[in-house]
Amino acid sequence: MGISYSSVVEAPLAEVFAWHSRLGALTRLSPPWLPGKVLAEAKSLEDGQAVLALPGGLRWVAQHRMDGYEPPHSFVDEVTSMPFEVLGWRHTHMFGAAGEGATKVSDDVRTP
Repeated sequence: MGISYSSVVEAPLAEVFAWHSRLGALTRLSPPWLPGKVLAEAKSLEDGQAVLALPGGLRWVAQHRMDGYEPPHSFVDEVTSMPFEVLGWRHTHMFGAAGEGATKVSDDVRTP
């Protein structure tokens, strides 16, 4: 089971990927109504780790995967914290040219 979503950003591919690579991207992308808080952001999309604090004292740990890191075209994270690890959550972030000066940003989340 999964969900996929794409949108076009009016900025060049390298710039959009760099924006996602900079520290603070997870915080910038998190909606204010999110029932949790960013505790730590990944220092690297290649192999870093992000941690979210959720209600009830739970922690969502997302580990970036070296095998999915292909700048400026993709990066991948998977949940590694219990009890969420049993979900098998894998989030693939993809970037591609969408005409002159534009980038298609796609997210694909897979989980049973």
